[in-house]
Amino acid sequence: MRGVHYISKAKLNLFLHVLGLESNSFHDLQSLVYFPNIYDELSFSLHEHNEIIATGEFSAVLPPWQENSIYKVINFFQESFAIKEKIRVELHKNLPLGGGIGGGSSNTAITIMAMNELFNLGLSFAEKLEIAKKFGSDVPVCLYQSHSGAMFEGKGEMVRAVNLPEIPLLLINPMQPLLTGDVFKKYDEVQQIHSSKIELPDVNNFNSLINFLKNTKNDLSAASIFLNKNISHILVALEETSPCLSRMSGSGSTCFAIYENNQSLEDAYKKLQILYPNYWIAISKTTNNAII
Repeated sequence: MRGVHYISKAKLNLFLHVLGLESNSFHDLQSLVYFPNIYDELSFSLHEHNEIIATGEFSAVLPPWQENSIYKVINFFQESFAIKEKIRVELHKNLPLGGGIGGGSSNTAITIMAMNELFNLGLSFAEKLEIAKKFGSDVPVCLYQSHSGAMFEGKGEMVRAVNLPEIPLLLINPMQPLLTGDVFKKYDEVQQIHSSKIELPDVNNFNSLINFLKNTKNDLSAASIFLNKNISHILVALEETSPCLSRMSGSGSTCFAIYENNQSLEDAYKKLQILYPNYWIAISKTTNNAII
């Protein structure tokens, strides 16, 4: 039976600046994204009917499969390209939902790529990007996950690939999802001054990337912390592990820390596992242990 298999990487916002609020209530954003070696897995095959079979740590909290964006993409392709065959999707869900790391958006982007490959549609990248825009502001950037990183602007529709170095990285989530809409609503209530657009320098080595990131921030942090105080506690705990940089990703509630090498990363991982035994914690090592 014909089928394809993909990994669906997390989307980590190394910085996230809100540049303003557009008249249509969408926020004008700028963000540098990294795709760590932390991911869901998806397999697609022909079947007698459409279905999604979910396994993994977070499978139990997924919405009914008919409401999943994976199914919505499949349905779009079946209708738009007159595809009569039905699809079975096996989703191994390792990434938390509502965690600010784009697990659902990544799954959606992967489904677009899978349908194109499974049915030999020959869509160009630009055509896949146009389809991605129909399914959410984070979906277009997730089409770039074969690259190490990407920069997006606007509502997420302006994206370009960025060459980023490998990063020894830890992610931690308090198992308490935040709704993006709630975070932006709170941001609009408390934030009066927006960030200015910045130019991205050459950040293809570790030191230049860290030096650049230290002059950036996540503008949604205060709003997210207002809605979930555990984010603040996590950030304090991360700083106590002496990272090169730590902050929240996206609209939260996942936070991350970057370390100078794999050994420092592993030491921090052990400490945080003891401190937060009921939290989701994941690490992405580099192939070269010595970064600096």
